[in-house]
Amino acid sequence: MGKLSMVAFGGTLAVATATFADGIELTMQWTDSLTVEGTRYTCNGPARRGVAMGPGDKLTAGQFRLKCAKRGDGGAPDEPPPPPPPSARVSVISAVDTSCLTQLNSSISGRLPVTSATTWADACRPVAIGRSCSIDKSTPQSSCVNTLDSMISGSFSDDQVLALNHACARIEATCSPRGARKVLEATDMSCMSQLYQKTSGRPTAASIVKWIDGCRTPAPRGCTAVAASFESSCFSQSFTFITGRPSAQEAALIARGCMKIEYRCDDR
Repeated sequence: MGKLSMVAFGGTLAVATATFADGIELTMQWTDSLTVEGTRYTCNGPARRGVAMGPGDKLTAGQFRLKCAKRGDGGAPDEPPPPPPPSARVSVISAVDTSCLTQLNSSISGRLPVTSATTWADACRPVAIGRSCSIDKSTPQSSCVNTLDSMISGSFSDDQVLALNHACARIEATCSPRGARKVLEATDMSCMSQLYQKTSGRPTAASIVKWIDGCRTPAPRGCTAVAASFESSCFSQSFTFITGRPSAQEAALIARGCMKIEYRCDDR
């Protein structure tokens, strides 16, 4: 056997025993974790990703032989690892922003098509309820329905009224994000201005939708939206860039791109 040495990997300390033909043996203690060649190994502890090793497990990782030590002495039974802390629960309210509806209406020519009313309600709902959320309460939002009703030509059919009531509902939910790291997603208007300055002539509404998409940095995967707001200045600036007027569908896409969304994300 060679000399014992202490080896640190990825902030975790492990005991290295003798060097032998196929590598160095590292003994990992209770809840230790380390990363070898891009893969994370955890001994006797909760592992959200990578490889979870149980008491006494041995495996080869690159040039190392990893051993997960037992916690007890003299063959005493191992205790289960402590449970992970409970996820923080966040209350989220999702409701249609009627000022957004008004701004959309002022951007198009003519009246809002009846078939586009629910599309506008969806576009002007700043925060969507994610999969990690449970809906606690859903109530009618008459201000949304009345605002859209005043914008259309004609009237809604019975089925359209039902669909609009659903699209306009005010939703209260409780969410359990995977982490507490705060991430904001919004359209970078300086990026939009640079694109405008480098373009000859005025872009179309369809081009502006693409610009907005290119000037947003989307939140990483595994994030939960907990709050959002409609950025009126973003919509107004985007509208001044374009030639002509947007269609009802294009106006909805611009509004959706002008939402500032706050997420809670995995801490990694």
